[in-house]
Amino acid sequence: MNETIRLGQFALDRPIGEGGMGQVWSARHERDQVPVAVKFINSLRARDRAMREAFRREVRAVAGLNHPGIVMVFDYGEVPKAVEDLSSGHLRQGTPYLVMEELTGGPLDAANQPGDWLTLQQILTELLKALAHAHARGVIHRDLKLNNVVMGAETDARPGLKIIDFGLAQMQEGDRETSRSLRAGAPAFEAPEKILGDYRSQGPWTDLYSLGCMAFALASGQPPYISDDIQQLVRCQLMVPMPALTPVFPIPSGFEAWLRRMLAKHPNDRYRTAADALHGLQTLASDPFVGPPDGLSVAARHEPTTEVMAAAQATAVTRPLDLVQLAASS
Repeated sequence: MNETIRLGQFALDRPIGEGGMGQVWSARHERDQVPVAVKFINSLRARDRAMREAFRREVRAVAGLNHPGIVMVFDYGEVPKAVEDLSSGHLRQGTPYLVMEELTGGPLDAANQPGDWLTLQQILTELLKALAHAHARGVIHRDLKLNNVVMGAETDARPGLKIIDFGLAQMQEGDRETSRSLRAGAPAFEAPEKILGDYRSQGPWTDLYSLGCMAFALASGQPPYISDDIQQLVRCQLMVPMPALTPVFPIPSGFEAWLRRMLAKHPNDRYRTAADALHGLQTLASDPFVGPPDGLSVAARHEPTTEVMAAAQATAVTRPLDLVQLAASS
């Protein structure tokens, strides 16, 4: 590929990442030479005309968001035939793409995890403010997880945490080509109503459940439910109460109760808005701190508890996984 590949005002440089949703390329604005990232959505659902139109509507809404905690979207569209030819078929005609600001600091699940309560509190505060901004404008993420929060490095145009991939969840659902690891990872942060596909029950509280799972993981080193068995993981999210939190650093005594409300199985039992959840977080400031149990190794904290696994196994026997039946009764 010797000739420059252009998408509108942007010149593609090289692929810099690939996942279940597709490829990410490094690019730049040709006139201003501003570095950007271009995400190409390679999924079965992206081939459906109605789904592509829904994607465009969602991206237009996301492009209207203006908040330091949300990635900026500059452009979107579909790959034209000329680009497919120039890329030797690597970029297929009709593939949806979006152009967003470049973020080079890495995802929240890598080297950016907090080492103390003040850092965790700051992370949660920033994310709740970003969600409040999006929710107030009718934009729900629906696929919030640790690697959908990326750090803008000090050398980037806008440093700090940014939520990415708003509006992309619908392109991923039902895609049989999605990798097994992605399918196994997503339910670890998904609200019950999202797992059930009950769109009527989804709202800001759906993102808050996911953020609760993220907060649990950031405080303890692992999500509330982990399993190599995807059905067991789904059962836990649907039916098993949140396990006891074992933090890796001292936390306010009321933080676990805050998490339990975020992770309530029924949407009506959660905080209704991000602003409410933020207020609840701020009220913990006067709580005494509690620390990790003495003598508990870091490795032990990362193992799923016997109680959680036993509860999941019990639900497998007493309540067989029948998502259609569960959705109908929810």
